[in-house]
Amino acid sequence: DWCVAAWAEAPGAALGAVALEDRRLAERAGCILVWQGGVFGIDLKDGQTTADALLDRYLAGGPDALAGLNGIYAIAVYDARDRRLHLANDRYGFRQ
Repeated sequence: DWCVAAWAEAPGAALGAVALEDRRLAERAGCILVWQGGVFGIDLKDGQTTADALLDRYLAGGPDALAGLNGIYAIAVYDARDRRLHLANDRYGFRQ
């Protein structure tokens, strides 16, 4: 296949991603994160994807933990625990 497609469902929402490479979707602890673009300066643990690292940041610090990242990106996180969709993008809004 030339692309990777993934989707996840939670009560009241579903998110999906299509990308040429890398896993762009992570799901854990009642949260679904999908992202697009490039995020720089994220420390990845052995075998961890960027989506997993971004979701770890969100779970540890909430939406504010996704603010101020470096790169050109758009991130969506659906948090089923409080039934909220959080959106984040790079500081210049290149990815929307």
